[in-house]
Amino acid sequence: MIIRSGLIRNRDGVDFDGFTDHWRNGHAPLVVKIDGLRAYSQNHVLERLSSDESSGLHRIDGMSQLYFDDVESMNISMASPEQEACIVDLRGFLSDVTLLIQQAGDFHQFGNGADLCVKLLYLLHGEAASAEALAESIRTVMSQRGRSWKYRVNPIIARDIVVDQSISAGKQVIDIVMEIWTENDTDADLVKSLVEASDGLDVIGGFVVEEFLVLPL
Repeated sequence: MIIRSGLIRNRDGVDFDGFTDHWRNGHAPLVVKIDGLRAYSQNHVLERLSSDESSGLHRIDGMSQLYFDDVESMNISMASPEQEACIVDLRGFLSDVTLLIQQAGDFHQFGNGADLCVKLLYLLHGEAASAEALAESIRTVMSQRGRSWKYRVNPIIARDIVVDQSISAGKQVIDIVMEIWTENDTDADLVKSLVEASDGLDVIGGFVVEEFLVLPL
């Protein structure tokens, strides 16, 4: 399974609530019509934790996650009339879209199965092994405190793919997308400190997001 993510920037001058509402209720119904789509979720940025302004990547107001069986299936979908309808809509409410094509990583969950309602999303430059080492550091600390959490690491598998030539995109400088879920803000703050102290990884962007599952896996 692969994930096609769009790092999206709201058009300047557009009310953020209006942007969020259109993404959920105007754009999402168009996306779910795409043939071959296996799942779809939106990650709405609630808080920016860190960003590398020198990276060449634009401001990020949200990240989509579209799941396909493989790159071939994704490419077929990107040439479809349903995708073209999505592009027409994107031109009307977004400024920039940068695509990240990822291998969907395995979910790793620890603890007693508590409701993990706080999601952190990190865009990283570095090796997947360094991200897994970071996850092991988090596991050790969270285990010592008896806390529940979940994560996955999604490595980038294809670059230089754009949603459409008519829509601006930022520089593709990301190697890994790392998703982390915790029970509460206190646990999330602990994870943030561990990410900031990690070796071998550059944080291109870090966010607290609200995850909206449009078409669940």
